[in-house]
Amino acid sequence: MVAPAVNHIEEGDASASPFGARRSGGKAWFNPANHRLDAAQRAARLTRDATLDYSEAGLPIFAASPAKVPVIKDWEARSTSDAEAVKMMWSQHPSALIGLPPGKVGLVVVDLDRHDIESDGIAEGEEIVGDFAALGCPIVMTAGGGLHLYFKQPFGKRIGNGRGALPKGIDVRGHGGFVIAPGSVRADGSEWQMAPGSPDLITAFVEGTIPELPEAFLAQHVAIKDILRKLAGKLDIKNAAERVKVNTRAAVLSGDEFRSL
Repeated sequence: MVAPAVNHIEEGDASASPFGARRSGGKAWFNPANHRLDAAQRAARLTRDATLDYSEAGLPIFAASPAKVPVIKDWEARSTSDAEAVKMMWSQHPSALIGLPPGKVGLVVVDLDRHDIESDGIAEGEEIVGDFAALGCPIVMTAGGGLHLYFKQPFGKRIGNGRGALPKGIDVRGHGGFVIAPGSVRADGSEWQMAPGSPDLITAFVEGTIPELPEAFLAQHVAIKDILRKLAGKLDIKNAAERVKVNTRAAVLSGDEFRSL
């Protein structure tokens, strides 16, 4: 089991402040210029440095606010790995986090949250698939103390967003959705970073070693949507508006609407 924690860089933390973008379970390189920066500037530089890794890997990204809201319109279409475009985006939005649309590159992310006592997505996820480390997928510790598990989209399927029949505390982001990528740091020091011992996201993407979404997650994600849509097909619904309502309800329950993680 990966032990999650609220990821936070403390002001004056000598182990964090002088370093640039961190990947691969916390590895870093020394950046003397960071000694001269305040907390907000340091967070912006760490994040900006990390964007260069995504560009080099061909992973499309876009700028998102510290509140995890896209700062550009048509964020999925405009997400890019072009280095100059990325530099321009972050020069216009220096405090931005790194938004990554997983579905655009054939990925899907399972989000495991711990927002309250009654909603422990990490424990629920372990009940479904067991030890996360054994899955061999990149695991990101989020700023809020949760986990993001990265997988390939299942062959022949197009996974969107939402819980489906998954337990409370577990969500899915695929086509039409986005997550905040590792390397993102807020001014208060909270950050998204690779879990210790986890495969590095960028390296695994480049090498093609990200595993496919486990069937146990897939089955529960699509369950409600499939049941309702099959029901809509079997019911003798002559009124087109009523048929649309049923299919719309299926989309909402499966989370096909846009939300971020």
